[in-house]
Amino acid sequence: MEKIFYEIKDKINNANRIALFTHVSCDCDGIGCMLALYNFLTEKGKNVDLFCDSDVPEKYGFLKGIENLNKLENSINNSSLKKELELENHVDFSKYDLLISLDTSTLGRLGKYETDFKNFEETINIDHHISNTNYAKINYVKPYSSCGEALFELFIELGLEISQDVATCLFAAISSDTNRFSNSNISAKTHIFAGKLIELGADHNLVNLWLHKNKTKNQLKLISYMAKNLKYYKGISYFYMSLNLLKKLNVKSSDVSSFMHIICNSGDSKINIVIKERKKGEYRLSLRSVSEYDVNKVCSVFGGGGHKNAGGCSLYGNFKKEFKKLIKECLKEIEAVDLKLK
Repeated sequence: MEKIFYEIKDKINNANRIALFTHVSCDCDGIGCMLALYNFLTEKGKNVDLFCDSDVPEKYGFLKGIENLNKLENSINNSSLKKELELENHVDFSKYDLLISLDTSTLGRLGKYETDFKNFEETINIDHHISNTNYAKINYVKPYSSCGEALFELFIELGLEISQDVATCLFAAISSDTNRFSNSNISAKTHIFAGKLIELGADHNLVNLWLHKNKTKNQLKLISYMAKNLKYYKGISYFYMSLNLLKKLNVKSSDVSSFMHIICNSGDSKINIVIKERKKGEYRLSLRSVSEYDVNKVCSVFGGGGHKNAGGCSLYGNFKKEFKKLIKECLKEIEAVDLKLK
């Protein structure tokens, strides 16, 4: 067994109170991994709290433990003590023995918890993004197609017992981040892990129903709107979602991300972009690509990252001006790859 496995096992065994985190604009890979670890740790008698600087999509509601996400902070925010003292520091993390982040490539992706995590003495970072900056004291980063695979491998290497609830959370994480095992970066190991999780009791039918089949009427209208309003430019397709439009369609920002795969790879597009307005002057972009076109390289120019065929970044200030810069980087990547392929 590698040294890092012993280090992680030792830190977890010696910690009684643990805080788990995942990234802003959360997805099911991050939430699924966080809840898988949460269920395992609480089954072992650990005191665990969950933190995410985002609203959590309702479609993750089938995962055991989801009701505990941000539960501690919400109780503090609603307390009369906070109102009286006007406390800005929502949680006193000094009371914890260990902080663990999941599916989070950089400290900045922890949102308002960035500084708390950065300054804490005992931290573990479990992730799968090739752009991960190894920001924790212990970094377990594997270039798999999902963080669920990395976490499951960690469970296996440590010889940990996996309950049905933990298996379901891990299967949901893998299924979601691989887009039902259809992404280009999946491997034989992805399918082997998924099969083992089903053998361990993962409710794959429940996962498929909640994540991939159930849709509201408003979500169907959103899909139609996205398809009709997809723009094309020199091998790039892109869709822009404003806050006003979200309100008008009565859908959530997470819905837009969920349906990105439907509009990707249409026509002859090589790089696909979905832009979501987060607030005035701030925009979150998700990029997907085909073949050898590297969107991680594009996103890194703007302080983001991810994988070769899937990445994300944020733009700030004048959107039109900043988006032109991003398009320029996309065209540069397309031209460079096309030249190699000739």
